Amino acid sequence: MPQHTEPAPVTELVDAMLEFTAPITQALDHMMRSPGEPEIDEVVEVLKTLLRDVLSPMGTMLSPDDLRTATAVIEASVPMICEGLMLVPHAAPRHASRSRPRSRSRGGH
Repeated sequence: MPQHTEPAPVTELVDAMLEFTAPITQALDHMMRSPGEPEIDEVVEVLKTLLRDVLSPMGTMLSPDDLRTATAVIEASVPMICEGLMLVPHAAPRHASRSRPRSRSRGGH
């Protein structure tokens, strides 16, 4: 009979981080594509306000110490992620590397 093991706490943290960063990333992308071409700083400020409003019930669900601990874990994770992940440039898309044939004028010129 296979033995069931609980995920390691770091695995649970990674899973939770991906679950909360995905909707935030989608929101940022959506907001950056809005009419008027907003600046990233403006979008971030609007999203901060929205997230404070959405997450305000946590202030009654969790103790201030629990919220501070969660904040400390997230804050400690950021430099580790920034220093530990390397973004490798993508190869140019195939269609972009090919030159497009130029259209010829119909007048025979």
